[in-house]
Amino acid sequence: MVTTLIFAELLIVGFQVILIILLIILTFGGHHLLMLSDIKDWQSLLTLFMLASSYTIGTMFDRFTHYIFSNKYDKIKETIIPNPPYSTSVMRSFVTQKNDNLNLLFEYTRSKIRLSRATAINMPFITLFFSLYFLSHLSFENLTVKISILITILIFGVSLSFLSFFSWKRLVITYFRIIQSNYEAFISKNKTDQKD
Repeated sequence: MVTTLIFAELLIVGFQVILIILLIILTFGGHHLLMLSDIKDWQSLLTLFMLASSYTIGTMFDRFTHYIFSNKYDKIKETIIPNPPYSTSVMRSFVTQKNDNLNLLFEYTRSKIRLSRATAINMPFITLFFSLYFLSHLSFENLTVKISILITILIFGVSLSFLSFFSWKRLVITYFRIIQSNYEAFISKNKTDQKD
C-alpha cells in the first residue's frame, strides 16, 4: 500500500509539471502545435510515455521541492522537537518497530506532505500559464465576461496555492507531533518495563 501511495503521488506531481510544460507550449506556440487529430493513432504509446515521464519528472520535482521547503521544514521540526535525543528518523523507527499501523500513518502523512508541497509550487505556475493562454488564445465578444473568467481563474489558482502551502505546514506539524508524542510514550513504557 505504501509503495502504491508513493507511486500515485509521484505520478500526480509529474502530471502537474507536464501540465505546466503543455501550458507553456500552448501559450507561446499556439494550440495548433498539439492537434489531437494528428496524434490519435499514437494514443497507446503516448499514454505509456506520459506515465513513465510523469513518474520520472514527479520524482525529480519531489526532490526539488524538498530542497526549496527544507529550511521551513527544519524550523518547524526544531519548534516541535527542540533538542531531539536522536534524529527524527531514528525516533520514528523506535516507535514503529512493532506497530505497522503507526508506520502506515507516518507514510500516509508523508505522502500528503509531498503532494501538498509540490502543489504549492506548481499551482502558481499552472495559474499563470493558464491565464496567459486564456488571454492570448481565447476570444470573447464581451470583455466583461473575459475579465470575470480571468479573475475567477486567478482567485481559484491563488487560493489553491495558499491552501496547499497551509496544508503542507499543518501536515508537517502533525507529523512531528506524532513522532514526539509516540517517542515519549515509547520511552515512558520502556522505563516502566525496566522497573518491573
